[in-house]
Amino acid sequence: MLKYTPKNRISSKASLAKTLSISESELEELLSDIEQSPQTYSELPIPKKNGTYRTVFNPNYRLKTTQQRICGRIFPHIQFPPYLFGSIKDESNPRDYFKCVQLHCGAGCLATIDIEDFFPSIDKDKIFDIFLRFFHFPERVAWTLTQICTHPIYDFLPQGAPTSPIVANLALYKKEHQLYSSLKEKGVTYTRLMDDIAISHTEIGHKIEREASIIRATISSQGFKVNEKKSSLIQRKGNSPIVLHGLRLGESQPKLQAGQASKVRSSVKHLEKLASEPNKRTHHEFRRLWHSTSGRVNLLRRAGDLRYPSLRKRLNKISPLISPKERLLLYKTVSKLENKHEKYSNRHWYKKEVAKSRYLAIIMRKSFHKEATQLLNRLHALR
Repeated sequence: MLKYTPKNRISSKASLAKTLSISESELEELLSDIEQSPQTYSELPIPKKNGTYRTVFNPNYRLKTTQQRICGRIFPHIQFPPYLFGSIKDESNPRDYFKCVQLHCGAGCLATIDIEDFFPSIDKDKIFDIFLRFFHFPERVAWTLTQICTHPIYDFLPQGAPTSPIVANLALYKKEHQLYSSLKEKGVTYTRLMDDIAISHTEIGHKIEREASIIRATISSQGFKVNEKKSSLIQRKGNSPIVLHGLRLGESQPKLQAGQASKVRSSVKHLEKLASEPNKRTHHEFRRLWHSTSGRVNLLRRAGDLRYPSLRKRLNKISPLISPKERLLLYKTVSKLENKHEKYSNRHWYKKEVAKSRYLAIIMRKSFHKEATQLLNRLHALR
């Protein structure tokens, strides 16, 4: 069941400011900036597979810091039901796309329903309703949080803001749990990964379109539209696989599509070639590529692919290294963090710097194990 269970009630703007570790005057200044400044967000166009672009909005430092505090201090008290996936912290039950697909494994039929322009469709009124009626905040608190989480010019949920994914997960809160429960009684599995809804039934030939029509009506009643071009009805036929979120539905766990493992192997080989170049393993771009490839290799493990052990071993042999310049800077940074710990340990930037330094110390351990271990011990004391 989707619900909000806070330890301490936020009953006024004053208590909201206290929760966010800012003064009431700083909160008012922030709201004034949001309302008056056109530079609150920068826009970044991201190309999509179909040739169009998705606009990602990046909030300025002050607004992003406040949004991150909302994510860290208010949103963790939300209990999410098992059918929601994406941007939900749940160590006991990871909410990523792989786990989402896993729930549909063994399906005889599948329907996918895509919500059109999902983030832009979550307008200011919907966001205010979520803070007022789901969180049960007083109107002034709900309106203040709405201003912080809404794009001030377009009046919708800005994709790219730290708060937006969780608000998006709550967008169907009025009807979704009832919908999930009624489908479950019929033996139908329901999941939603942001704007991608999927339902399945184990029986081949089951008329899944009946349940799909119920979902379409529910979406429409909540002020959203279905993207027909990205929605589908699929029946299992012979050995032809059903694909969801880029993975094949196996009988018990997701499988990679044909050619995916070969592409991962090619990425590892490409990294091995780069690693053979002098000092390449200390470059930031190599580090980025290594982590990206590492995530793809881990997908092989989760999918039970037998090529995982050898590729993981090859990748670990060429893990990123720290440069001499970074090594010296790391020592200085850790000393500065220790000096500032008492005064700034609760600040977001401080915690972020500790996390970054810890990451570099872990990389450093590859070449300087003893020194890196000492630095990690010092950083552990700052957490």
